[in-house]
Amino acid sequence: MTISQFFQIFPFLSTARGRLGEELENKLQDAAAVRRESSTARLRTESALSGALGNVADTYGTATRAIEEEVQRDERTLFDIRNTLEEIGKEILWTKQRAASLLDNLRLEERGKTRQLWRLQTLTYRPGPDHIRDGPARRCDAEMLSAEQRSAFASGKLETSRDLLARLQHEKDRQTLALEKIAKKLFIERENCLGIRRTIKLEGRS
Repeated sequence: MTISQFFQIFPFLSTARGRLGEELENKLQDAAAVRRESSTARLRTESALSGALGNVADTYGTATRAIEEEVQRDERTLFDIRNTLEEIGKEILWTKQRAASLLDNLRLEERGKTRQLWRLQTLTYRPGPDHIRDGPARRCDAEMLSAEQRSAFASGKLETSRDLLARLQHEKDRQTLALEKIAKKLFIERENCLGIRRTIKLEGRS
């Protein structure tokens, strides 16, 4: 018995065979369509990921350049602050030395005034004619007046030096605080730069 004769005897089997063939064909077509959609989706995903990674790399590069420029500006600022602090330190040292010299001069003038006052008192109570005592007494008065003027001048200069020293110390404290802030900022910026570079390297490897 041939196959055609068999299906002639059992016609319902022929119908079932045709139905199964159609279903199988439909399933094959559906599977092919799914494969095409999957391939298209994969290509789109790869393209999107490639574009996104390119954008990330560009963003990282821009951020790195911006941070590097900021680091350079802050390094120049740090250099200027250190130079300013060095100049302030020299000014403070010079002002302290001048104040010490003025204080020594003031002490010398005070001792000179004390000696002249003692001489004047000695001349006042020395026995003898007035005209003999008048000349030395006038010279003594003039020397005392000159000593008082020099003492007042030294006192004024000393006070000015102390005011200048206080202002210099205040400026030194202000510059030191600015130095600490810029140093911390520079440390953070350098760490950020290193972090971005590591990230770019990792992204490039992946």
